[in-house]
Amino acid sequence: TLTGGTYSAGAGATRILMGGLIKLDAAHLMLSCAGSEITFGGTAIENSLTTIAKGAALQILGGRNYTTTQKLTNSGTLALGGGVLTAKALNDKGTSVLTGFGTLATNLTSGSSIVATGGTLELNGKTNTLSGTMSGTGTLAFGGTTDLGAGSQLKVSHIAMISKATLNIDTPLSFAGTFDIEGKATIAGSGAFTSTGLFAQTGAGLATISDAFTNNGTIQIGAGGTLAFSGGLANTGLILDSGAFTDTASLTGGALTVGAHGTSAVIASGSGSGNSTLSTLTVGGGTLNTSGTTLTVTGDYNNTAAGVGNAYNAFAGVTGTIDGHGTQLGVIGVNGTTITTVNGTLTITIAAGGTASFEIENTGAAGSAALRGALQTTVNGGHITGKALSGSGVTAQDFGPILAGGASGVFTIAYSSGALNGQAIHIASDFANVAGLTIDIVSGQAPLDSRAPAYFGGHTWSDRVPESAAWVHGVVHAAA
Repeated sequence: TLTGGTYSAGAGATRILMGGLIKLDAAHLMLSCAGSEITFGGTAIENSLTTIAKGAALQILGGRNYTTTQKLTNSGTLALGGGVLTAKALNDKGTSVLTGFGTLATNLTSGSSIVATGGTLELNGKTNTLSGTMSGTGTLAFGGTTDLGAGSQLKVSHIAMISKATLNIDTPLSFAGTFDIEGKATIAGSGAFTSTGLFAQTGAGLATISDAFTNNGTIQIGAGGTLAFSGGLANTGLILDSGAFTDTASLTGGALTVGAHGTSAVIASGSGSGNSTLSTLTVGGGTLNTSGTTLTVTGDYNNTAAGVGNAYNAFAGVTGTIDGHGTQLGVIGVNGTTITTVNGTLTITIAAGGTASFEIENTGAAGSAALRGALQTTVNGGHITGKALSGSGVTAQDFGPILAGGASGVFTIAYSSGALNGQAIHIASDFANVAGLTIDIVSGQAPLDSRAPAYFGGHTWSDRVPESAAWVHGVVHAAA
């Protein structure tokens, strides 16, 4: 038993003490660099030490690798300084601390403190069973299979899952830092996981998450990566998909952005689990598949690949149904223009030489989704030909977003002269459950103050009525 003080070996140093298996008791054993060696009766320290007692410490510094054939019991402090520690097993008795950075390439059973400082502390044994507090300003990396049980607390600033690692979460856990998955990995278990920081997959491969997952921060999938959720995903934060995102249970709330260049997102894939809801949906050139279910947006849906005006397609790259919660499309005449219904069709009547004005409205109640869309002049019933009509109201263009209860800016139509035959505009919306509107534009009677009388000898005047009628003549008798 080594007691009191510090026992250290510098570069190339050797200390030979008599003894067999060694226990640290209130002592500090320090191996400071590669080439350090302490032997006991001719047996290297690595194959001699079995116990680190409470109050004692083993420091393996300077990137030194330490391999032992013993099972090491730690009730004190084990500090790594960049090297690799390999043992048959590492067990603690409830008071231990594993700290520093480097690799623990052995099975770990711990209900005590793990503190990652100075870099990455990698737990790379085949099986690890943890139920203590994990903290520190460094990165705690999980390899192999790690079980997080009751009593576990994640207070470390950065967590990494090594490719092909498995993390079983068997207790409710929350994590506020950065959680990186390096390619393929598995997160399972009976416990629920809540992320309030950044949860990211940074490498290629499929990462599956089958426990209940709540995202209050940001989920980020990199190019070539896939995150597949099957235990339900409650989302109040943001999902940034530049790889592939799959949710085989209903997705609720939050925002989803599907990035460009061959990315995809599948929601409620073939599970019959019902429809999903998002507050904000952005399809940024990638693809979205709702897998036969309806995805309802409660805030704003923006498809950056939708196109402009007559080329507008709100569902470019989308397979499935996207609805707007409560959204309603309306149109209203302004600045003296009245929009009527003629034979079941909305109609704007405008006189030659005159103008008409209108606004597009979102007449949904408060809390409804915003409205986007396009004014179209050659498709979906839109038909503007010739030069008789001009202005923003007959120019193909996009509009929105229009919030619930709000309206667009004013669109104007100017009518110069000539016949108006079959002229119409179409207003397209961005939601499957919000039908577009087609509005006919017809010529009509000019305003009273613009009528042009024909004068005949001071006694006869003429007045023009709608073009479908003839000129009407009358006689005016002047009083004496």
